[in-house]
Order: sequence, then structure tokens, then C-alpha cells
Amino acid sequence: MGTRIAGEFAQRLKQMRVRSGLSQAELARRAAVSHSEIYRLEAGTREPRLGTVIELARGLGLDTGDLVEGLGENGSGPRPVPSDGAGRDGQGGAGPLT
Repeated sequence: MGTRIAGEFAQRLKQMRVRSGLSQAELARRAAVSHSEIYRLEAGTREPRLGTVIELARGLGLDTGDLVEGLGENGSGPRPVPSDGAGRDGQGGAGPLT
């Protein structure tokens, strides 16, 4: 994930967390990740791994795509989701998002 995308993800994560009424510590507990991981992700200094994104989405009660769709699209907004839901089932590798 490039620096710009990491920054966009940071903003999206914080927005979704605040909208859900959760503190960083509570999201960390719900997502089974460390509080410092949440802090670094929201600061944009850490690139999330797919497994982390999946756990964060679960902790927020969201689909994984809600955290990542549209990132890096040059402001064009969220990408349409395929009608068969492909890519939203949480399957895939554990590497950084690209």
C-alpha cells in the first residue's frame, strides 16, 4: 500500500471507529489486535495486512469492503462491488494491501 493509500485507510478507519462510538482500545479488543496497532494504522504510519483489515471490519461490524473500497481511486469514490460479491468474502493472502 502506498503512502497515500495508507493515509486514506487511516482516515477511513478513524471515521468508521468514531462513527461506531468506539475508542481505539475498545476496537483493539473487539478486533483482537493491539492498541498500538490501531494507533499506528490511524496515524497512517503502518500499512495494514489483509488479515488485520478483516479483523478490524469484524470489530466494527462492517464488511471488509467498507474499509477498503475506493482507496487510491484518485477521488473517484468507491468502486462498484461485483454483483456476485466477489472479493468481499474475506478470502485472500495475508500480505499488505496494494
